[in-house]
Amino acid sequence: MFSTIESSFKLVTFDRTVFYTDEFMSVLESCARVEHILFIDIKLDYSDRHFTRLGVELPCLTFLELSFSNTQLRYWRNQADALIDSMSPMFRQCPNLQHFILDNGIPSLQAYCTREVLDHCPRIQTLSVTVRLRNNVTELVYDYIKRTGNTDGTVPSNVLLPTTTDGLRFFIHRPATDEHEYNIATVVFDESYSSLEHIELFYDGCNINTYGLFTLAYHGAPFLREIHFSLFGYDMTTHTGPPIDQVLIDLVSRCPSLEVIRIRLSGKSFTNTPNRNAELLMTIAKSCPLLRQLLFRVFAYRFDVKTMLDFAATVGPKLEYLFISMDHSAALTVVQTITTLVHFSATSYVGEIFNGFIGQDNPETISQDRKAIECILNNRIENSQTDTRIFSRYY
Repeated sequence: MFSTIESSFKLVTFDRTVFYTDEFMSVLESCARVEHILFIDIKLDYSDRHFTRLGVELPCLTFLELSFSNTQLRYWRNQADALIDSMSPMFRQCPNLQHFILDNGIPSLQAYCTREVLDHCPRIQTLSVTVRLRNNVTELVYDYIKRTGNTDGTVPSNVLLPTTTDGLRFFIHRPATDEHEYNIATVVFDESYSSLEHIELFYDGCNINTYGLFTLAYHGAPFLREIHFSLFGYDMTTHTGPPIDQVLIDLVSRCPSLEVIRIRLSGKSFTNTPNRNAELLMTIAKSCPLLRQLLFRVFAYRFDVKTMLDFAATVGPKLEYLFISMDHSAALTVVQTITTLVHFSATSYVGEIFNGFIGQDNPETISQDRKAIECILNNRIENSQTDTRIFSRYY
C-alpha cells in the first residue's frame, strides 16, 4: 500500500490515522531515509491478529513519536503480547535514534519500549513515556532541543543535538494508574542517573511510585540541572514505598548541579507536615549553590516567616526567579535579602500583585510591600542582562 517516501523528505507526519494488519510496519519501512517521523493520535487495528515485524533498518531516523488515540488504550488490552512481539526488532533497527516520545501506550508496551531504547539506541538523548500528555510533551521536547542544540529555532525540521554517546539527558514521565509493577522510572534512573540533565515528572496519588525517585536519590545525579516535579492528591498513609518528602530531600541533596527546580504538591500529607516542607526548602538552599530558578508551590499551605528568612539568608548567589507559597509579610525582606532576584511571586500574588489572604492580612501593608517589591525588581531588571521570559512556562 505504501511506496517509498521521497528521500528528500526530512519530516513525515501521520495524524489521526488507522493502520490495519501489517500497514504500520510498512509505513516505517517506506520511511527508510526520513529523519523525523510523527505518529499522532493513531490507532493500530490488528483485528485479524496478523502482525508483521520491521524488516529494514532506519539509519536516518533521529526523532520518533508514537502517540496513540485514547480508544487504543482499551483496544490493546487483549493484544499486548502480540503487538510487543511485532515491535520487538524495531528499536534495534534505529541506531541513530536520539529522541523518542511514547504517549498513551499500555504499561507493558511502555516498559518494553523503554528497555529497548535504553539497550539498543546508543545515541538516545530524550525519552518521554506518558499517558494523555501529548501536546505538553511535544512542546517540552522541542523547547529542550532548541535550548541545548538547535540554534536557528527551526523546529521540528532541524532537531539534531550535537553528536554524543553520553547517554540519556532528558526524561519525561507520566505513568498510567496501573503501571506500578513495571517500574519504568526505576529502570530509567538506574540506567541513566550519571547522564541525566533534565527530568519532568507528573504524578498523582494513584500513579506515584516513589521507588523510581528513590533510585535516583540513592545514586545521585551529578549532571542533573533541571527537575520539574508535580504531584497531586498524595496521601502517604495510603501509599506504600518511601515517603515522597524524604525522597525529595535526599534527591536534591545528591544533585549539586541543579539550576532549575519546579515543585508542585497537593494533598493532606503535605499540608499537615510543615516541618518536612521547611526541611526540603532548606535542603534546596544548602545543597544547590547553582540554583537560578525555584518554583515551590504547596496547595493550601505557605511557608512561615522564619523559614523564608532562613531560606533567603542561606540560598546561593545565583537565584534570579522565585515562585513560592509563603507568608506575604516576609516578601519584602526576602526580595531585599536575595539581591540577585529579578522575578518574584508568592502565593499571595497574581504575577507580582498581592491578592490572597486579604481577610487575614492588612491591605494597606500589602499595597505598600507590593509597590516596594515592584520598584526593586524593576530596577534590577533594567540593570540586568537576564532574559526575563525564561520562567514564563507553566503547566
